[in-house]
Amino acid sequence: MNTVYAIAPGLTVGTSPVADAFLHAFHGALHEYSVVTVLHSASAMRMAEPDAGDVVVLFNRPDTAYEAPVLRFLEKTIRANAAILPVAATERERHPPGLIQNTQSFDVVELLRQRALDPSQVATVAIVFARQVFSILKPTLAVDPMHMFLSYRRFDGEEITASFDRILRTTAQKAFRDLFDIRVGEDSQEIIDARLRESDAVVFLDTPKAGESQWILKELRTALSLQLPIVWVRIGPEDGRVPLSIMPSGRPHFAYPDLNPAREEVAATEIEKIVHKAFDIHHRDYVDRLLDELGRLKDFARQHGIELNNVDPRRMIFSLTLPRKAERYRQRPLTHLLQLFGRTPTAKDLGEFSSCLKEVGYEPHPKHGTHYDSAILLAAIPSRASASVDEHGLHTDSINDYVAEIERSAMPRKATKKRLVISGAFADCEPEFQQNMTNAVHAVVEASLRAGIGVSFGAHPTFQFMIFDLARRLRPLDYTSTVRMYVSRFFVTESAIEEFRKSAEVIPTDAAGSDRAASLTAMRRSMVGDVEAGGLVVIGGKTARGGHTPGVDEEIQLAREAGLPVFIFGSVGGRSSEISAAMTSEDRAAISGLSEANNIELATSLDYSRLAKAVLNSFL
Repeated sequence: MNTVYAIAPGLTVGTSPVADAFLHAFHGALHEYSVVTVLHSASAMRMAEPDAGDVVVLFNRPDTAYEAPVLRFLEKTIRANAAILPVAATERERHPPGLIQNTQSFDVVELLRQRALDPSQVATVAIVFARQVFSILKPTLAVDPMHMFLSYRRFDGEEITASFDRILRTTAQKAFRDLFDIRVGEDSQEIIDARLRESDAVVFLDTPKAGESQWILKELRTALSLQLPIVWVRIGPEDGRVPLSIMPSGRPHFAYPDLNPAREEVAATEIEKIVHKAFDIHHRDYVDRLLDELGRLKDFARQHGIELNNVDPRRMIFSLTLPRKAERYRQRPLTHLLQLFGRTPTAKDLGEFSSCLKEVGYEPHPKHGTHYDSAILLAAIPSRASASVDEHGLHTDSINDYVAEIERSAMPRKATKKRLVISGAFADCEPEFQQNMTNAVHAVVEASLRAGIGVSFGAHPTFQFMIFDLARRLRPLDYTSTVRMYVSRFFVTESAIEEFRKSAEVIPTDAAGSDRAASLTAMRRSMVGDVEAGGLVVIGGKTARGGHTPGVDEEIQLAREAGLPVFIFGSVGGRSSEISAAMTSEDRAAISGLSEANNIELATSLDYSRLAKAVLNSFL
């Protein structure tokens, strides 16, 4: 197994509470998946022998006065062709040693800023770094050339999309445009849905008339419900622009206000930046979700007597053995062989899997065949109605669906009339990290619906459609009753309310005259005071910047007055992160009712699937 060597901060930066906290969280996040060795002395560095495929982590000094044992160890690491990843714990420590001066440091201060997190939440970015390191160690987490879906308005975006596509294809990325791939006479929405399910990311080319298109609305809705990363590229001036009814994030990732979409092209250098952004978001989110679901599977296996063994750590091959229900005669346990991917598995992956199984002792008998029940390639891909299977009987499936199926097999769902109330809005952080909030809302809603728990929320132009579509997929027989949406007549018309009722149970509240704030308060009181409300989950939310009054504060206060537990996600940025950072362990215990370990995870973890499970366990 490959090893991660971490040079203790004391050997480079000396006393550093930030670096110490970072290393502690990094080690805790990574040691479950890989061997982590912390080198505390010169003799330990002399004895360590990194190999190709290993990773060395060190903390930069604010100067260049690295001691000789550290430099010798780095020289040995370079000769072995192992990766060296420097970490800048503070602004003064952004320059790595001269031996690796061209290596980009992991910038803790900048990552905290981009995610709108407090310095006390350094553990969250340490977990991010741990997952980056882990993806270096595991080849199945690498991303092949991207499959990107280009979403655009044909009326004023056709020309610029054609040029974008032409330049994009020269970078060896794969793109889909409806003009190229849809044949006459086919159901275009059906094809678009299929293409989105095959895509790794969506690039939304937002031209001034894009807001008029119902197709774009459907594409964004579908992409959000499938949890696909959306890179939002705004092209053209703001004047005369049709507002979007769904916004993929709080603001665009890229904006070119001076570009005329009818006559000009996006420069090739800018397209490279856009592709790189899509790659980064896709890789981070897919790996995050994969590890979240793996952690959920491990937790469930430990709790229910299921054997889950890592038979090939480098290639992420596991065996799962599930005891069968006792019958008249003894039956062998159900056995699955699993391989995990940080991307959509390819035909090549399917072809190589059989040889991988032979290497780890699962070669089929020449006459009786395999001695396991199923072999399944799992990835953090969108949910499917059924797992696909090739001619050799190998399955490909969403790891979310797989874990849910194992949970369903081992533990029947308990019925409850309680609902989880979801509070929040996009945080004041960089657009690419606003995806964290989308992921968190998606994880909480999906876990709730799978567990038979309803969800309630106040109308939100982005999340309401994602929640509607999730409910249709996961609860096709009762989706309107399982989702309850509160709206204020201050903001919506009666016709809009009737339209929403096609997707959810809608509870409208009356407007308080022309008073916007009072109208929102009335809606929040109704939502939190619902007799079926069982708890409030706070995810993101606007801060007080620019004179804004954070709505989540009022919802937390109302929930406390109603005696509801409150679960505050601290890693998504925005107001929930501010509130979490200011709380003591006693504060968290008082409002959530969870254990100290669970509350620490609520404050720092990016594993939203596990957080959702902890919240739901308090209901059942």
